Amino acid sequence: MAGAPAVRRAPMGQADLEALVDGVGPEQTLPVIYLRLEPTEDGMERFATAYPLRRRANGFLVLVPDAELVRDFLDNLMGDDGEALALMHREQVHAETVRGRQLGPAHIILVDLSWSCAERFVRSHPLRGAQDRNVRLTALSVGGTGGRPSSGDALDAAARWVEQLDPDTAQEYFESAQEAVEGSVDGEPFEEEGAGEPLLERAPAPQPALPRRTARTTPAATPGSLFRPAGALDPAQLQRLQGLAGLAPPRAGGVERAAGLDQGSMADLRMELACPDSSLQAMLLAQMRQNAVLLECLVNKSGDGVQDALAGGASASDGSGGIKGHLARDAY
Repeated sequence: MAGAPAVRRAPMGQADLEALVDGVGPEQTLPVIYLRLEPTEDGMERFATAYPLRRRANGFLVLVPDAELVRDFLDNLMGDDGEALALMHREQVHAETVRGRQLGPAHIILVDLSWSCAERFVRSHPLRGAQDRNVRLTALSVGGTGGRPSSGDALDAAARWVEQLDPDTAQEYFESAQEAVEGSVDGEPFEEEGAGEPLLERAPAPQPALPRRTARTTPAATPGSLFRPAGALDPAQLQRLQGLAGLAPPRAGGVERAAGLDQGSMADLRMELACPDSSLQAMLLAQMRQNAVLLECLVNKSGDGVQDALAGGASASDGSGGIKGHLARDAY
């Protein structure tokens, strides 16, 4: 059973590919195009996803999935002189979904082609209905999950491979990259003629210098006092105040003298000062001497007054008020 007729798509040109490559950046999603492969035996169209990365004076560089069908097609691309048109390099780059989920490393092929191969590429279009049934598309996938190459990783892989190419081809890629950097800023080209004139017209004219004003020094404000200062009183006001105050008390302003001690009290004080040993002190001194004599007798007998006092037999005088209890407390 023959398939439905193929839908022809307009091939791309050199200007189309250059415009796509100039918009490529490490922080931007890579543009996707389709590489037209050989149709199937029943006439169905076959395509492979491709991602343009760089360009040069005589060609461009694209990234395609590493599939046997794609490799065979690129190997058979020949020029009129029988020379191969595709220079391939197999590599691995990180892949991600359209929502940015990382899928891991994917097998890809970096392909250097001449501008004569630009007609092999077409713009990508959504495949719906009959077109989807009549087209076979080979896309980049990791573990059965479709994805796309990471922009930064793909550009790094392309830069590494360009350094390994022959000097002439590598120089062409380098010069094209320099022209893209020097001729644009953030993707917008410079206006070479009259670029600065609108800016000069929009610039405000310089204003004349204003005369400098001398600052007037004003004295600092002093805080006001809480109470008004008292003024001098005239004789009439002073006499009125004295009349309101009344007479002074009879003892006001005089020196009050304390009553002195009589002669008897002074004699007792002098006696106490002359005889510092009072009766209480004499009793305490006598008791201490008595205790000292008793302790000497006990020490000479046993050597330990506390143990001798506690080792004695019980008797009527062994209470806390007896001599043993008294000696034990003194010895302790």
